[in-house]
Amino acid sequence: MTNNVYIEQKKNKVAIEFFEVCKKFNKIYTLNNINLSIFSGKVIVICGPSGSGKSTLVRLINRLEKFDSGEIFVYGKPISNLKGNNLRKLRMNIGFVFQKFNLYSNLNVLNNVALSLIQIQNWKKEKAYQYAIEKLKEVGISNKTHSYPHELSGGQQQRVAIARVLASNAKIIIFDEPTSALDPEMISEVMIVIKNLSYHKITMIVVTHEIQFARKIADQVVFLSSGKILEQSDPENFFSNPKHPRVKKFLKKILFPLK
Repeated sequence: MTNNVYIEQKKNKVAIEFFEVCKKFNKIYTLNNINLSIFSGKVIVICGPSGSGKSTLVRLINRLEKFDSGEIFVYGKPISNLKGNNLRKLRMNIGFVFQKFNLYSNLNVLNNVALSLIQIQNWKKEKAYQYAIEKLKEVGISNKTHSYPHELSGGQQQRVAIARVLASNAKIIIFDEPTSALDPEMISEVMIVIKNLSYHKITMIVVTHEIQFARKIADQVVFLSSGKILEQSDPENFFSNPKHPRVKKFLKKILFPLK
């Protein structure tokens, strides 16, 4: 299939398309022949055992990592050869929420959210601050505008990170294990925020071990193991009727850890 035909078939309904994507580290496949369609406005949960390639997969989407072969299309356009301004435009449309928050410790909450609007998108400060406050309200933390990251809990810091992504007006948001650095009591507040975002029909890719959350929020669940997609389906079928033996084993350990 030629690139032009492939793009024409996909561009109207698919936000992201992996086409036979491979990634190696030290000649070992981290991702092997990945084929995956992520539809606009849907929530995709990527799950699987540690070291399966989940974080690597999502980091390829905005070229934080390069892939060795195959192609990734974002809204029908191949990204493998993007450079300079074109790569910057791609990343402006893809928000990334990291495990470790990645807030600027020397800036307060308001400036953490407004910074890219002022410096990259050239907004006037007053407009940027007003918009940043709106996004902080969306994640339930507008009362912390003048606080600094070290004064916040982990859950609050992660909500600031989400507000910063929302302020960028990204069409796609990637969450790379957004609760892995949080205490158990903080996890639910972040999960609620992400769930609320799903109602806005933003395309979201969520790497998570929070299986019960995945069950509630996902439109599609993708199981990755040893760099390969072993199963992908809607949550109902994935959790109640898994097909692959490795998926069955994984779910048994996650859902019934003491048995």
